[in-house]
Amino acid sequence: MALAAFPACKNEPKTAEAEKPAAPEKIQMTPTPSPEGAAVYNITEGTVYWTGRKSVKGQHNGKMNVKAGSVIVKEGRILGGKIQVDMTSLEIMDELDDTQKGQLLGHLKSDDFFGANRYPTAEFTIQEQLPSNTPDFNNVIAGTLTMKDKTNPVNIPVKLKLDENELSAESATFIINRTKWGINFGSGIIGTVKDKMIDDNVSVAITIKAKKG
Repeated sequence: MALAAFPACKNEPKTAEAEKPAAPEKIQMTPTPSPEGAAVYNITEGTVYWTGRKSVKGQHNGKMNVKAGSVIVKEGRILGGKIQVDMTSLEIMDELDDTQKGQLLGHLKSDDFFGANRYPTAEFTIQEQLPSNTPDFNNVIAGTLTMKDKTNPVNIPVKLKLDENELSAESATFIINRTKWGINFGSGIIGTVKDKMIDDNVSVAITIKAKKG
C-alpha cells in the first residue's frame, strides 16, 4: 500500500501561481506593528487538504482537521500564531471500497508515513505576514511546520479576510517535500524502484476560521 496524495476535492482551495516570480518592486513593505496590545483570534474550525501522487500514475486524496490554535493580529496585520493539526483525524477522500480505504488509512497512519499514534499533532508556527502580488491570494504567511518532531520553513499563499471580530483564511495549493519530515517510504532517496515510487512532493491546502477572543 502506498501514499499517492493529500486531497483534490470540489471544495479544495484554488492553486495560486506560486511558481511565477514575484515582482518585489511593486510591493510596498510596511513596518511591522509592535505586538503590544495585539488581539488574539482563536481558531474555531479548519481543514487541511492533501494530495499525494505515485511517480508513475495514480494519486490519493484526503483531509485532516485543525484542532486548535490562535492568530495574533494588530492593525490588520498578522504578527504570529500557531495552528495545530490533528493527525489522528486523517480521512481518505478517494472512491474506494471499505477494505481498500481501511488498508490505505492504516498505512498512512503508520510509522511509514505520519506515525499518528506517536505524533498525533502537527503544528504550523506563524512567523510573519508578507505581501503577495498574486491577486487571488493577497498575502503569504511565512512560518515553520513541525511534524514527526522535525521542523522546516513553509510559506503559504492565502486569501485573508479580517474584521473586528472574525478572521478567515483560505490557502492556495502549495507543495511540501515529505522527506524533509522523515517520511521516506516509497521515495527515490531510499532506492525505491521507479514503478513503485511515490512522489516526494505532496500538495497541501488549508482553510481556517477564527474569532476574536
